[in-house]
Amino acid sequence: MRMKPVSAALVAGAGVALALASGCTTATAVTAVTADAPDGGAPHLPARIGAAASSLPPFDGLTPAMAGIWRSNGYGYLAVINGEDAIFYHITDDFCLGFTEDEDGLFESIDRAGVSADGAKLTLGASPEPHTYEFLRIEEIPPRCESAPDDTFAGVFDAFVSYMSAHYAFFDVYGVDWPARVAQARARLADISSDTDLFDLFETMLQGIDDGHLALVAEIDGEIREFDPGEAQPYLDAIETGAARGLSPREAKRAFDHAVWVDGVDKTILGGAGKSAGKGWIKYGLADDKVGYFATFTSGGFAAQDFSDPLGDLSVLETALDDALALFDAADVRAVIIDASMNHGGHDFISRAIAARFAAEPVFAYSKFAADASDPYRTDVELAPAQGQRFTGPVYFLTSNITVSAAEILTLTMRALPNVTHAGGVTRGAFSDILEKPLPNGWLLMLSNEVYADNQGSAFEGSGAPPRFPITVFAGDDPAAAHAAAIRALIKQSRETK
Repeated sequence: MRMKPVSAALVAGAGVALALASGCTTATAVTAVTADAPDGGAPHLPARIGAAASSLPPFDGLTPAMAGIWRSNGYGYLAVINGEDAIFYHITDDFCLGFTEDEDGLFESIDRAGVSADGAKLTLGASPEPHTYEFLRIEEIPPRCESAPDDTFAGVFDAFVSYMSAHYAFFDVYGVDWPARVAQARARLADISSDTDLFDLFETMLQGIDDGHLALVAEIDGEIREFDPGEAQPYLDAIETGAARGLSPREAKRAFDHAVWVDGVDKTILGGAGKSAGKGWIKYGLADDKVGYFATFTSGGFAAQDFSDPLGDLSVLETALDDALALFDAADVRAVIIDASMNHGGHDFISRAIAARFAAEPVFAYSKFAADASDPYRTDVELAPAQGQRFTGPVYFLTSNITVSAAEILTLTMRALPNVTHAGGVTRGAFSDILEKPLPNGWLLMLSNEVYADNQGSAFEGSGAPPRFPITVFAGDDPAAAHAAAIRALIKQSRETK
């Protein structure tokens, strides 16, 4: 969701994980931030506003002012800079692990950086995202970073616990007493005799945290094993239905996607006359004579489906939007449906680029902050109208439980526009960027450490953003028919609304 490397987690359908989306403080601090906002209430948004990325100088390489030892305020990083070299660590208050050869250094994923006048703070940014990352100067490298990490079962367990305790922001949202779970699991450590046993133990500890951005990935005996609890309900229904037909979960999900996205959108909603762009992940046309339709399967991956070319994604999107809006203008449409009910996430800035084509004036869209920071600061994100062609008439924005991650940031942004009606189903409820943390044995933990809040200060992590015009989007044995029926309901609504 920023201009940073994209994790392989996205290819697996988990969302976008970016190099600077990480964290570092205590579970107690996180609970204080989020405890009274488990179901869309107003969280305690930090009063301090961080520097915007655009306010930082361009980053052209390491400078003498950057030399030293820096610990991130949230996100769990340590950077040791000496001359032209920089060494990076993942760090908590009781654990430290150097970056592996497979991990890019933090300075490879930024384009702006600045050191404060007193030399105490290093701030990094990555355009085109406004959010920045603060690093505070410390005097020496913590001793725990100078010794090899313990990769025994007990050592890996301690690292897993430390990461979750320091960074995970939503135990209260899911009703999880994490210290109690840790105590129960630690009592079972003596019985762990294999990697499989250890993975099973971690799975038990994570049960009930239905977070679309929480995952654990391991290679055990040459096989990849994943714990990923965050499946959308329409897919769970499709998997159950597919099992009765002898389909594997993967086959059932593919069948669902094809029925809705290919047959349903192309043939039923657009009547075979629609257009496609972005390697098939953007579709648009007329849903009827006077209603435009623009749908995205992701918020990125349009130029390269591995999400490796985000600026290329933006170029493809802008071209498609130009074409779609010209089509809508020629048809003199009375309303436009933006369909994000199948959008699996991607980059925040791609989502904002879509919303900007439907904005009449600048609006405050949403805020975000790292809940694991010891001194939390928020980023307030404003949306400016796009310079290109726009449609500022009535817009119906359609979501479902599949709508997740950057698609939910699109939801927050669209809801901030006065001409937009949020319709459909409640979104998935996984707003935070994915924070990736490696374990000493090579396993990878992915978790949520950030709080996003809408322009009214409400957070919807876990609960999802509720529509203002509820419509069933996917139901029964024919999800494509239900989806098409939802579109017809919005067309009908557009006729009746004056």
